[in-house]
Amino acid sequence: MSRTLTTLREDLLRFLGGPTVSYMKRDPGAIVGGTIFLVFLMSALFAGVVAPYDPYQADLANSLQPPVGFGGSWEHPLGTDAIGRDLLSRLIYGARISLSVAAVSVTLAVLVGVSLGALSGYFGGLIDEVLMRIVDFWLSFPAVLMAISLMVVLGPGYWNVVAAMTLTSWVPFARVVRGEFLTLKERPFVLAAKAIGVGSAHIIFREALPNTFPSLIVLSTFQLARNIIYEASLSFIGIGVKPPNPSWGLMLGTGRQHILDAWWIAMFPGLAITMVVLGINLLGDSLRDALDPTIKKKLGVVEVQ
Repeated sequence: MSRTLTTLREDLLRFLGGPTVSYMKRDPGAIVGGTIFLVFLMSALFAGVVAPYDPYQADLANSLQPPVGFGGSWEHPLGTDAIGRDLLSRLIYGARISLSVAAVSVTLAVLVGVSLGALSGYFGGLIDEVLMRIVDFWLSFPAVLMAISLMVVLGPGYWNVVAAMTLTSWVPFARVVRGEFLTLKERPFVLAAKAIGVGSAHIIFREALPNTFPSLIVLSTFQLARNIIYEASLSFIGIGVKPPNPSWGLMLGTGRQHILDAWWIAMFPGLAITMVVLGINLLGDSLRDALDPTIKKKLGVVEVQ
């Protein structure tokens, strides 16, 4: 099993290495998107070092302080909220919550979706029929509506949000992998492996699955952006991450109560969501093009074997 995981990791690094990096270095969208995402990622990872204040610390004497340039001071560059908490610190810690919820839920969704999609596409028959009817049932519900329904049942909380996001995100991965496997299992290298008696597990994990990585990588980036929006939506309406945790959606929901007299409370979390989603989408667009062999051929990006 460890040998299989090592091989899969090597195949993944091969797809993301050399020619892919070479293409993305020349793509303005990848540079801008990567820079935006890296800033938010580093802020999330080193929030304890970067944030100037404790995000939970209230200071009623400094409540509703405006940002710099609008009557505020550099003591609180982005202002404070209704109970005096520093908005910049809460945005930085909010990045940790929003990005981690999205990343963990996408990772779990990939594991579930890829497993079910591979089984369905490779074995076909009754397994394929049953799993695809489950997928059709799942697709009959809008993702946001299903997430809201799940959160009403599960209740607010970090891990409940992760569970809801996972259950609404696995279907695209299952459908994509199933489609890929339906084609791959008829390819000569898979038929040859079957002919010499290679086991199904080896064929699935060592022969077929690595060929789905380009599609999975691109899909994962776009799903990451969607899950950031879904988490913010759930927290905005009060059924996501519990207060006083500094979730961007929760901050946005709190800020709407002061939209006329303290616009910055809602504006900066909304801007953070917009920027990080934009950065991830730009990165995803570039990855999609970089992993497309026809585009790489047109641009003269040569893949060295």
